[in-house]
Amino acid sequence: MSKKTKTTAIVLMFIILISKTTGFFRDIILAKTFGAGKITDAYLTALNIPVVLFDGISAALGTTFIPIYFKIKSSKGQDEVNKFTSNILNIVIIISLVFVSLGIIFAPYIVKIFAVGFKGDVFDLTVNYSKILIFSIIFIAINGLISSYLVASGNVYISGAITIPFNILVIIAIIFASMTESYTMVYGTLIAYIAQLLFQLPLLIKKGYKHRLIVNIKDENIRQILFLIIPVFLGSYINQINAVVNRTLSSTLDSGSITALNYANKLNMFAVGVIAVAISTIMYPILSKLASEGNKKLFKINLSKSINMIIIIMLPIMVIMTTFSTEIVKVLFEEGAFNSHDTYLTSTALFFYSTGILAYGLK
Repeated sequence: MSKKTKTTAIVLMFIILISKTTGFFRDIILAKTFGAGKITDAYLTALNIPVVLFDGISAALGTTFIPIYFKIKSSKGQDEVNKFTSNILNIVIIISLVFVSLGIIFAPYIVKIFAVGFKGDVFDLTVNYSKILIFSIIFIAINGLISSYLVASGNVYISGAITIPFNILVIIAIIFASMTESYTMVYGTLIAYIAQLLFQLPLLIKKGYKHRLIVNIKDENIRQILFLIIPVFLGSYINQINAVVNRTLSSTLDSGSITALNYANKLNMFAVGVIAVAISTIMYPILSKLASEGNKKLFKINLSKSINMIIIIMLPIMVIMTTFSTEIVKVLFEEGAFNSHDTYLTSTALFFYSTGILAYGLK
């Protein structure tokens, strides 16, 4: 790993740290405002539905897009890259619109799958929230693809920076919701997704991207990305299926169980997000380029160094998180509407989540 790469990794870790910190502050504000109860359970479930339905597809697209980006650029030039990007972006928008339409029509049935134990007011509230937040699928899809384009173009910092405006706007929405009604928070979250797109557009234009209204599913590059996306999609969806199972089982338990699991998972993913994501974001384009050039020796060296760095940093973090799970949750969340029982639920989940930090980071 060169000096320039190490410097880039450190800067990206700092950006991701800011992103994760604002995300934590968002969760803390949510916990102190609404505690761990019906509103937070309904909101977090509704927020999770579009992520599960489309984030796996978006992540798989982003992963497979970058190698094809370099292949097209090296053989045909940047103009063909922009043409390919426009084509796949248009196709993704059409698919996401179909998902949104189906999500609105079948919202009650989808909520029953995601939260089988929800009944009465909390079920109705989750359905209503879901019909609003389902529109975020469109922006999850667009933002993921644009981020991959920018990363491949050399702007590796965008992957960490994109969630900062999202978190800030959601925090503002939660504060206003505490003074008005919970729907303010839901609509504010949808606006935050739109803000992520607006945040990236100037950077996209600066890179010389010009969008074209073309849809060509017969393009050989589209066929190739569909071929590559299947194993990546299945791999990424394992985490989504796991999250659905967790939340579905939690919905049958006491009120606030889904919220406790969510906060525990966010704490657990903090270290993974700052360290592992930063390193993988930096190294993936480099490794993709080396693979396309057939430089196996340098590929193995860079991969080995990245793995060693993750192990050295994340092993002590795992020990700290498992040992002091209760203390961490108490300091961060226990105040206002978030009580000692909520701390017990969250810290118990955090302990078991934290045992897999190292394995998740290496994944």
